[in-house]
Amino acid sequence: MPENRGEVAVVDASALIAVRRLLPQADQRRVFEALALRARQRRLVFPPEIKIELDRYAGDREADPVLRWVGEVEDVAMEPVGLDVVKRVLGQVGDVVDPAKQVEDADPFVLALALAIREDGNAVVVVTEERKDRPDKMSMNTACGLLRIPCLTMRAAVREQGIVLPWP
Repeated sequence: MPENRGEVAVVDASALIAVRRLLPQADQRRVFEALALRARQRRLVFPPEIKIELDRYAGDREADPVLRWVGEVEDVAMEPVGLDVVKRVLGQVGDVVDPAKQVEDADPFVLALALAIREDGNAVVVVTEERKDRPDKMSMNTACGLLRIPCLTMRAAVREQGIVLPWP
């Protein structure tokens, strides 16, 4: 029988980057501490492709709060997903992949992990900042809608954890 974890958040790279981009350092620490707690409870996860995507744009790993956080929680928060589930996602929302990118995008893996968690009987939500559709690429928000997966911004996900910040 699948493990019942309550609601599980599957976090996208865009949501993690938004914490660094939009909040002062003191607030970043509060947010990443709250996210780490949820990760240790196995209620916040990400596929390995998120780490790969973030590593591509890595600067100083120790100075970057996103990379530091990923490194701190990867042993409890990183969950691989089967390629069969990724293929099903791409069959339904294949245009979530950016055709302009030369490298593999983590988006279908985030969606596939969310789908697999839901199929295991857990409530799931995707946390992403990606909201804008383009003619050649569907946003994560739209893809979540088509897959009937709830989707929140990082601001809403943090607020749901009881942390209310002046978020720009």
